[in-house]
Amino acid sequence: MYRILIADDEPRHRRGLVERIKKLRPDYEVFEAKDGLAAIEVVKKHSIDIAITDIKMPIKDGLFFLEEVSKNFPNMKVIMLSGYANFEYAQKALTLGAFDYVLKPLNDVRIEQMLQKAEKKIEEEKREIQEKEKNLMRLNNTFPVYIEHQLNQWVKNGLAPIEDQEVLELFHKKSKGLVLVAGIGNFIQSTKECTYEDIHELKVNMKYWMKAALDPFSHSLSFFDESNMEHMITIVTEKKDKVLSDNLSEGIYSFVKDMKISYGFDVVIGVGNKYEDIAENIKEAYQTALTALNYKFFYESNWMIAYSELKNSRSGQVFSRYAEEIELEGAIRRMDAAQAYEVSQRLLVRMTEGQFPLPSQFKEMVTIIFLNTAKAVLNMLPEADFLRLVSSIKTNFESAQKYSELKKQIFKTIDMFIEAINDYGNNKYKKIMQTCMEHINEHYTEDISLEALSEKFGFNVNYFSGLFKKYTNMTFSEYLLNVRMRHAQELLKKNTFRIYEISEKIGYKDAKYFIRVFKKTFGMTPDEFRRLHSHNITKNTDDE
Repeated sequence: MYRILIADDEPRHRRGLVERIKKLRPDYEVFEAKDGLAAIEVVKKHSIDIAITDIKMPIKDGLFFLEEVSKNFPNMKVIMLSGYANFEYAQKALTLGAFDYVLKPLNDVRIEQMLQKAEKKIEEEKREIQEKEKNLMRLNNTFPVYIEHQLNQWVKNGLAPIEDQEVLELFHKKSKGLVLVAGIGNFIQSTKECTYEDIHELKVNMKYWMKAALDPFSHSLSFFDESNMEHMITIVTEKKDKVLSDNLSEGIYSFVKDMKISYGFDVVIGVGNKYEDIAENIKEAYQTALTALNYKFFYESNWMIAYSELKNSRSGQVFSRYAEEIELEGAIRRMDAAQAYEVSQRLLVRMTEGQFPLPSQFKEMVTIIFLNTAKAVLNMLPEADFLRLVSSIKTNFESAQKYSELKKQIFKTIDMFIEAINDYGNNKYKKIMQTCMEHINEHYTEDISLEALSEKFGFNVNYFSGLFKKYTNMTFSEYLLNVRMRHAQELLKKNTFRIYEISEKIGYKDAKYFIRVFKKTFGMTPDEFRRLHSHNITKNTDDE
């Protein structure tokens, strides 16, 4: 039984046609409408198979009705009626997708022919749909590896003509459709302990659940990406009298929710562009879906990302130098972590201002900026640390799956920069200080000054003074005094030199100054120190 709609503004003509159709097809359910607008309302409430409409009607005419039906109910067979031959009307009607264009008046023979033609076409389409559903059910349940491989090749690279024909048999000719790519978070990690049979069963279940979720709204065929086990590709095609976009998100959300509840998977769906002929545009449909999915990098909380909504995203490589890069280099040189964090955040905002770049390009841009930073501070790093940083930047930035994750890696990299620079500086200056102290120990008898030493080691006097105190915990003067006094003690213990001779030997030309400094340091004069130690030496000798 079919449902048929008669739309005509002339009540007598409309009712007459209704009665004749009821006589020819008693099992038909027949509806009426007096204009194009009323006809649309009938179509929305009832699943109409065939519509016979006059072209000229008040309020909204038959062409308006045809245009709306073509967009929203593409499988309905619309037969246009006209009271006179008008080539322009006929051409427009056929262009808009009219199934047939018939001139009034109609007799029973003509009505019978018209109905048979429409019925035949509907039956053909039904058989095609049944065959397709049978094929899809078979494939979704068994899905030989060979077919899955073919489908992978088809969506990514295209196929040879013979192989292409085998795949195309799964779809209606010129089916409207789109592609979904489901990103299944932690699929590989969660299944690493599973057997092959367990993983196969899980995949079959997931494909079945996707089909069940979308079945009320569309036909679908799912298969896993050969090169990425965490991607499930679904080809979605239009069902009879169902507009593809209607309620599709409802089915997608149902699948996402089921995956979370049943397996704990965080699933994000990339929705590609819709095409009038999905088979003809399968590669583009897949690429748009994959691109949409990749934008989960920025849209971290979304469970569905539609390519059509990425209006503010940009593609194409745009590598421009930002002022913040110079600031970042300066902050890292100064080992100012807080400033480096703040500048890097401003830099990320600048790079995504107004429109998001492709995630892969964005990560590449950030990588280049930090590699340039590494080169800029190369003189402050040992080669091993430089190479380690470069490797870390390339690996960690590329592997970041989310914008927030990349930010964490950036802060971690800044810490690594500063730690490496600090360690290198500490080691480098430690060696310099050791050399400096050795120089003092060897030349303490000479007239040594802080200015002369800082010049010798290539430092500013004030900086060198601070560095010296940092590594020795005393000022240069205190350290030199300490060295001289230590040697003075050794010479006094030997009891072979006069006081003024010892003063000269440790670098003091003025013996009185030496005596004053010695007393201030040890609380006794050099003579008192000598007598004390001479007594101890004598006592020790007597004891023996």
